[in-house]
Amino acid sequence: SWRAVPAAATMPVAERSWPLGLIINGAERFVLGHEYGHALVDQLAVPELAAGHTAVGDQPWAQEFAMDAFGAMGVMYSTYLDRLPPNMALQGAVTAMKVHEIFDAVLDAIAARHAAPAAATHPPFEQRLDVIKQVYLLSHPDPPTADGDMAGMLVPAQTLDQIWARIKEPVLRVVDSGLPLHPVWATSEETQ
Repeated sequence: SWRAVPAAATMPVAERSWPLGLIINGAERFVLGHEYGHALVDQLAVPELAAGHTAVGDQPWAQEFAMDAFGAMGVMYSTYLDRLPPNMALQGAVTAMKVHEIFDAVLDAIAARHAAPAAATHPPFEQRLDVIKQVYLLSHPDPPTADGDMAGMLVPAQTLDQIWARIKEPVLRVVDSGLPLHPVWATSEETQ
């Protein structure tokens, strides 16, 4: 059976470790806040969170948008602990959503290979990004500078878009090749 062997990983140089750590920290905080919001709504029947920032009611994705807003607010408030501007911390939130979008693209390709319907679990990236932007703009202390500050929070996700554009075709060729996938991507039939 064929298995791709990843190249040996090396740690980034010290000058890049700190900024990457900030992005990862923001991403982790966002995902935890988003999922914690689901727990509050689903398990504890807390009224819908972040009302006023997102779609409400029975609109498609209303709860996901609310959880994105809740997670983004948590990230922004937690930046005071790190003495970071909120737009720097939100780089992690936007990056986490972009990674989710890319993984969904790979999962959609795998589902198509098996003629299985792929069910989207979250709204499209651009709609989720609009929620993060709304939360940021509503809490920005200096509205005239908000748009300029917001541009910086998009850079890591734009970088991921560029990387994905370069590797998408080779990745999808591997998916379409019929070769066994790594167990993390395999369906239940392939692992038996």
